[in-house]
Amino acid sequence: MYYVQLKEVLARVEERMKNLEELAAKPKDHFSNVQIGLSFGFNAYANGPKSYYIQPDSTMGAYGTTRGVTGMLSALIGYKVHPRHTLYLNVPLSDLTNGPSQTIGIFNKKVAGGLGYGYNMGRVSLIAVVNVYPYEDLAYEILKEKKYEQEPYTTVTQENLPTITQISPSVTLGLCYNFIKAKDLFRSGSYP
Repeated sequence: MYYVQLKEVLARVEERMKNLEELAAKPKDHFSNVQIGLSFGFNAYANGPKSYYIQPDSTMGAYGTTRGVTGMLSALIGYKVHPRHTLYLNVPLSDLTNGPSQTIGIFNKKVAGGLGYGYNMGRVSLIAVVNVYPYEDLAYEILKEKKYEQEPYTTVTQENLPTITQISPSVTLGLCYNFIKAKDLFRSGSYP
Protein backbone atom coordinates (compact mmCIF):
# COMPACT_ATOMS: atom_id res chain seq x y z
CA MET A 1 0.00 0.00 0.00
CA TYR A 2 2.76 2.48 0.89
CA TYR A 3 4.62 1.43 -2.22
CA VAL A 4 1.61 2.32 -4.44
CA GLN A 5 1.16 5.72 -2.72
CA LEU A 6 4.88 6.47 -3.01
CA LYS A 7 4.79 5.55 -6.70
CA GLU A 8 1.82 7.91 -7.27
CA VAL A 9 3.57 10.77 -5.41
CA LEU A 10 6.76 10.25 -7.44
CA ALA A 11 4.74 10.26 -10.69
CA ARG A 12 3.10 13.58 -9.68
CA VAL A 13 6.46 15.08 -8.71
CA GLU A 14 7.99 14.03 -12.03
CA GLU A 15 5.02 15.53 -13.91
CA ARG A 16 5.33 18.81 -11.95
CA MET A 17 9.09 18.95 -12.62
CA LYS A 18 8.43 18.45 -16.32
CA ASN A 19 5.84 21.28 -16.27
CA LEU A 20 8.27 23.58 -14.43
CA GLU A 21 11.03 22.83 -16.92
CA GLU A 22 8.67 23.72 -19.78
CA LEU A 23 7.68 26.97 -18.03
CA ALA A 24 11.33 27.83 -17.39
CA ALA A 25 12.08 27.39 -21.10
CA LYS A 26 9.23 29.66 -22.28
CA PRO A 27 10.53 32.97 -20.84
CA LYS A 28 13.86 32.26 -22.49
CA ASP A 29 12.14 31.95 -25.88
CA HIS A 30 10.26 35.23 -25.38
CA PHE A 31 13.28 36.99 -23.92
CA SER A 32 15.36 36.09 -26.96
CA ASN A 33 13.24 38.60 -28.94
CA VAL A 34 14.37 41.55 -26.78
CA GLN A 35 16.77 44.04 -28.38
CA ILE A 36 18.76 46.89 -26.84
CA GLY A 37 20.03 49.58 -29.18
CA LEU A 38 21.28 53.10 -29.66
CA SER A 39 19.69 55.35 -32.26
CA PHE A 40 20.29 58.64 -34.00
CA GLY A 41 17.51 60.38 -35.81
CA PHE A 42 15.74 63.63 -36.48
CA ASN A 43 13.17 64.74 -33.94
CA ALA A 44 10.30 67.06 -34.92
CA TYR A 45 8.73 68.60 -31.80
CA ALA A 46 5.70 70.75 -31.13
CA ASN A 47 4.64 72.80 -28.09
CA GLY A 48 8.18 73.14 -26.70
CA PRO A 49 8.90 75.46 -23.78
CA LYS A 50 9.26 79.20 -24.34
CA SER A 51 11.54 81.67 -22.59
CA TYR A 52 10.26 84.80 -20.86
CA TYR A 53 11.67 88.30 -20.41
CA ILE A 54 10.67 91.73 -19.07
CA GLN A 55 9.50 94.12 -21.79
CA PRO A 56 10.22 97.90 -21.75
CA ASP A 57 6.71 98.54 -20.34
CA SER A 58 7.57 96.24 -17.34
CA THR A 59 5.22 93.45 -18.47
CA MET A 60 6.30 89.92 -19.29
CA GLY A 61 6.97 88.88 -22.86
CA ALA A 62 7.66 85.47 -24.39
CA TYR A 63 10.21 84.50 -27.01
CA GLY A 64 11.47 81.35 -28.66
CA THR A 65 9.93 78.89 -31.04
CA THR A 66 7.74 76.06 -29.81
CA ARG A 67 8.19 73.95 -32.95
CA GLY A 68 11.30 72.69 -34.63
CA VAL A 69 13.46 69.83 -35.85
CA THR A 70 16.64 68.65 -34.18
CA GLY A 71 18.98 65.68 -34.04
CA MET A 72 18.24 63.12 -31.32
CA LEU A 73 20.38 60.45 -29.64
CA SER A 74 18.29 57.78 -27.89
CA ALA A 75 18.52 54.43 -26.14
CA LEU A 76 15.95 51.90 -27.30
CA ILE A 77 14.63 48.69 -25.82
CA GLY A 78 12.70 46.65 -28.34
CA TYR A 79 10.70 43.48 -28.66
CA LYS A 80 10.72 41.65 -32.00
CA VAL A 81 7.17 40.72 -32.94
CA HIS A 82 8.37 39.38 -36.30
CA PRO A 83 11.88 38.93 -37.74
CA ARG A 84 11.45 42.23 -39.64
CA HIS A 85 9.30 44.20 -37.15
CA THR A 86 10.14 45.47 -33.65
CA LEU A 87 8.19 47.53 -31.12
CA TYR A 88 10.43 49.96 -29.23
CA LEU A 89 10.43 51.80 -25.92
CA ASN A 90 12.46 54.99 -26.47
CA VAL A 91 14.50 56.86 -23.85
CA PRO A 92 15.93 60.10 -25.30
CA LEU A 93 19.51 60.65 -24.13
CA SER A 94 20.24 64.05 -25.68
CA ASP A 95 19.20 66.25 -28.54
CA LEU A 96 21.07 68.87 -30.52
CA THR A 97 18.70 71.80 -30.00
CA ASN A 98 20.59 75.08 -29.82
CA GLY A 99 18.04 76.61 -27.41
CA PRO A 100 18.62 75.32 -23.86
CA SER A 101 14.91 75.54 -23.00
CA GLN A 102 14.03 73.12 -25.82
CA THR A 103 16.60 70.40 -25.07
CA ILE A 104 15.33 67.06 -23.81
CA GLY A 105 17.00 63.86 -22.75
CA ILE A 106 18.62 62.29 -19.72
CA PHE A 107 21.98 63.99 -20.43
CA ASN A 108 20.13 67.35 -20.37
CA LYS A 109 18.33 66.42 -17.10
CA LYS A 110 14.95 66.48 -18.85
CA VAL A 111 13.31 63.07 -18.94
CA ALA A 112 11.09 62.10 -21.86
CA GLY A 113 9.91 58.81 -23.29
CA GLY A 114 8.19 57.28 -26.25
CA LEU A 115 6.92 54.26 -28.12
CA GLY A 116 7.81 53.33 -31.64
CA TYR A 117 8.21 50.87 -34.47
CA GLY A 118 11.32 49.55 -36.18
CA TYR A 119 11.85 47.78 -39.49
CA ASN A 120 14.81 45.41 -38.98
CA MET A 121 17.62 44.94 -41.48
CA GLY A 122 20.06 42.77 -39.56
CA ARG A 123 21.41 44.70 -36.58
CA VAL A 124 20.16 48.04 -37.96
CA SER A 125 16.53 49.16 -37.80
CA LEU A 126 14.71 52.05 -39.45
CA ILE A 127 12.67 53.59 -36.62
CA ALA A 128 9.68 55.87 -36.13
CA VAL A 129 9.01 56.90 -32.51
CA VAL A 130 6.39 59.13 -30.88
CA ASN A 131 7.82 60.84 -27.77
CA VAL A 132 6.21 62.80 -24.96
CA TYR A 133 8.07 65.37 -22.85
CA PRO A 134 6.26 66.83 -19.79
CA TYR A 135 7.59 70.14 -18.43
CA GLU A 136 6.65 72.98 -16.09
CA ASP A 137 5.92 76.28 -17.85
CA LEU A 138 4.99 79.69 -16.50
CA ALA A 139 1.27 80.42 -16.38
CA TYR A 140 1.78 83.16 -18.97
CA GLU A 141 -1.90 83.95 -19.45
CA ILE A 142 -2.14 84.90 -15.78
CA LEU A 143 1.18 86.76 -15.60
CA LYS A 144 1.36 88.64 -18.92
CA GLU A 145 -0.49 91.80 -17.77
CA LYS A 146 1.29 92.10 -14.41
CA LYS A 147 3.99 94.80 -14.01
CA TYR A 148 7.44 93.69 -12.78
CA GLU A 149 10.15 95.71 -11.06
CA GLN A 150 13.02 94.21 -13.02
CA GLU A 151 15.23 95.81 -15.63
CA PRO A 152 13.83 95.59 -19.18
CA TYR A 153 15.10 92.68 -21.29
CA THR A 154 16.12 90.55 -18.29
CA THR A 155 15.00 86.94 -18.31
CA VAL A 156 12.29 85.74 -15.95
CA THR A 157 12.83 82.67 -13.75
CA GLN A 158 10.04 80.39 -12.58
CA GLU A 159 10.86 80.78 -8.89
CA ASN A 160 7.84 81.90 -6.85
CA LEU A 161 5.68 82.26 -9.96
CA PRO A 162 2.69 80.07 -10.87
CA THR A 163 3.39 77.28 -13.32
CA ILE A 164 1.36 74.77 -15.27
CA THR A 165 2.32 71.36 -16.62
CA GLN A 166 2.63 71.25 -20.40
CA ILE A 167 3.29 68.32 -22.69
CA SER A 168 5.46 68.55 -25.79
CA PRO A 169 4.88 65.72 -28.29
CA SER A 170 7.52 64.86 -30.86
CA VAL A 171 8.21 62.33 -33.61
CA THR A 172 11.66 60.84 -34.19
CA LEU A 173 12.69 59.21 -37.49
CA GLY A 174 16.09 57.58 -37.69
CA LEU A 175 18.32 54.52 -37.48
CA CYS A 176 18.86 52.21 -34.51
CA TYR A 177 21.87 49.95 -34.11
CA ASN A 178 20.83 46.92 -32.03
CA PHE A 179 24.10 46.23 -30.26
CA ILE A 180 22.71 43.68 -27.79
CA LYS A 181 20.27 40.92 -28.53
CA ALA A 182 18.99 38.99 -25.54
CA LYS A 183 19.64 35.65 -27.22
CA ASP A 184 23.37 36.57 -27.25
CA LEU A 185 23.22 36.93 -23.47
CA PHE A 186 21.74 33.45 -23.06
CA ARG A 187 23.74 31.58 -25.67
CA SER A 188 24.99 29.11 -23.03
CA GLY A 189 21.39 28.18 -22.19
CA SER A 190 21.50 29.32 -18.57
CA TYR A 191 20.21 32.49 -16.95
CA PRO A 192 22.58 34.80 -15.08
